[in-house]
Amino acid sequence: MTIPYEYAIWLGIIGVAAVFIAMAAKVVPQTESHIIERLGKFNKTLEAGFNFIIPFIDTVVNKTSSKEQIFDIPRIDVITKDNVLVGVDAVCYIRIVDPKRATYGVENLRAAIVALSISSLRGKIGDMSLDETLSGRDAIGGAVTGALDSAAGEWGTKITRVEVSEIAVSREIQQAMELQMTAEREKRAVETRAEGEKNKVQKESDAQLYQAQKEAEAKKAMADADAYAQTTVANAQREAMEAINAAMAQNANASNFLLEKDRIAAFSELARSDAPKWIVPSDMKGTLSGIGIMAAAGLEAFQTTSGSK
Repeated sequence: MTIPYEYAIWLGIIGVAAVFIAMAAKVVPQTESHIIERLGKFNKTLEAGFNFIIPFIDTVVNKTSSKEQIFDIPRIDVITKDNVLVGVDAVCYIRIVDPKRATYGVENLRAAIVALSISSLRGKIGDMSLDETLSGRDAIGGAVTGALDSAAGEWGTKITRVEVSEIAVSREIQQAMELQMTAEREKRAVETRAEGEKNKVQKESDAQLYQAQKEAEAKKAMADADAYAQTTVANAQREAMEAINAAMAQNANASNFLLEKDRIAAFSELARSDAPKWIVPSDMKGTLSGIGIMAAAGLEAFQTTSGSK
């Protein structure tokens, strides 16, 4: 069966139209952007979703992703401020924020960022000593990120961060660092022991001082107590003497009374002891006289008391 000529023409037109529509329809995935040039000149940026272009006139020249991308910076040898050669590995994280500028602002975005990262790393580490470099990875990454971000902004790219993954030194430097660390540890150990001995001596001295202070306080307290006792006894004796003087002024026999009282008390104490009891006073007359005086004094005191009642 032969297809009529008119039908063949229409089928051809429909086929061409279908191909044209298929070429004109562009589906852009999420997180991607397509740069479209029309006759060799930038026309527009296709965002995620369903888009149309003019086939054979519009051309997709670049596809960019808005995802964060990782650029590996190859190892570089850098001389520190104190003339030590170190090997540095780093990783750069970027995100394209302007697809047009990323496409037309630089010939090779990856190569440009890597070259700029290497230059920034050399400049930053060259101003640092070896110890600062080994302990300052965050500071190095922050400084390089700031330097890259200001330059990459012209390329429509955001430098999110730069991380120094490794800092390597030669074997000789490692051995010297190990010896230095050993010496530092020994130094700290000696200082710790010395500090401990110092604290021990200090505590012992404080304890001895505290003991001496307490002993001095105890002696002072005992001396104060003795002084108080002596003062009290002296006051009592003084009052007794004053009473005796007053009694002697009132009664002439008061002194004899006191003497005979002490003599009788002594004989009474002797009589209660285990000593031989055949003791006769040499002055028997005086003793009897003293007893008479005591009896008279007692009678006078009794009369005085009765008269006062």
